[in-house]
Amino acid sequence: MRRFALSGSSVLITGERGTGKAMLAHGLHRASSRAHQPFVAVDCATVPADMLASRLFGTADGPAGLFQQARGGTLFLNQADAMPPAVQTALLRVLQSQEEHGQDERAQEHGRESGAEPCPRIVAASRRPMAEAVREGRLRAELYFRLNALSVRVPPLRERTEDIPLYVEAFVESASREAGYAPLGVPSPCMERLLRHPWPGNARQLKRFCEILVARCQGRFSLKAFDRLFAELELSADRPAPAVQKSPRAIQLQPQVQPPMVMPRESLLAVPQTERRLAAITPSQVDEALRCAGGRKKDAAVLLGISRTSLWRLIRSRARVQES
Repeated sequence: MRRFALSGSSVLITGERGTGKAMLAHGLHRASSRAHQPFVAVDCATVPADMLASRLFGTADGPAGLFQQARGGTLFLNQADAMPPAVQTALLRVLQSQEEHGQDERAQEHGRESGAEPCPRIVAASRRPMAEAVREGRLRAELYFRLNALSVRVPPLRERTEDIPLYVEAFVESASREAGYAPLGVPSPCMERLLRHPWPGNARQLKRFCEILVARCQGRFSLKAFDRLFAELELSADRPAPAVQKSPRAIQLQPQVQPPMVMPRESLLAVPQTERRLAAITPSQVDEALRCAGGRKKDAAVLLGISRTSLWRLIRSRARVQES
């Protein structure tokens, strides 16, 4: 994203709810040469369809639209795949016109020299791959290609558990400062429990957890308060979840039906990363995943549906058993 900040091209950010797409878009703006210009954001899914066009482009006798307000800066289109067809057509027309006038750095410099503000840079975000919206006919392909000049996927928190201690420290410190308390120190055993939780709500859910923990502890860490709050967290995680989206490389894992040693590559599932699910993965399945991935632990973790950190944990656990 730091490299993308140096470009004036459109950026598409995809990631699950709560992964911080809007924060990342704002950071991209602050790191760019447009940082001193406006950052304007709109959630395309929350604005009524009949109002979104006038909100973006304004009206003849009304206030300026967001597109005009963001001139020279960045326009962030959150949930861009939710735009109705008429708005997509209007946006595509504006982007095509923008391309005709040139949007490289030399064209922008020329615009500034002539006193004209350059068009805003477009940063779009979506919870699902926008190529799916194109295949389903919900998004025009021409618009997708223009928004997807540069793209980045924000991985969910369960795929980067090594970040959890950093998040906890930052969130606890921020919440404590706002409440006027001294920052809490979260003991290692408690942190291990946070590392094992799947966090379906991602960083946003973890932030909320830390804020409630600070409020309940009131400046002094309480294991009782942590246990109670974590129990509430696990209770909500045990509720029925939506069906897992299966990829060509991942289908339902059923070791009780098919012997692990003859299990084909396609029988490995991306499952939620909980301790109970991890316990169901046998050493033979780990070996099979590593074999299919050619020894690459990152790819083996994807086949097993767990994070690379969890795969290392399984490998280390097996090594300790063999040593004993």
